[in-house]
Amino acid sequence: MAFTSSSTVRNLAQLFDTQDLSVVLEGVAVACIGDVTAQTAAEHGLHTVIQPEQFTIPELARAIAEYFGRE
Repeated sequence: MAFTSSSTVRNLAQLFDTQDLSVVLEGVAVACIGDVTAQTAAEHGLHTVIQPEQFTIPELARAIAEYFGRE
């Protein structure tokens, strides 16, 4: 699951009517575009495993591809 902003995390939590998304996304790799989004994800029970060094969509896509290329 890729999050490109804090609002995407909050909106998903609202959609599932929960503040703890860890149950909803159990076993799912979480990607966040940057530090602020990763912090919001953590506040909703998620552990970010993919985060690019440069906070852009192309770099996020690269980081996701690299992550899954190694697995």
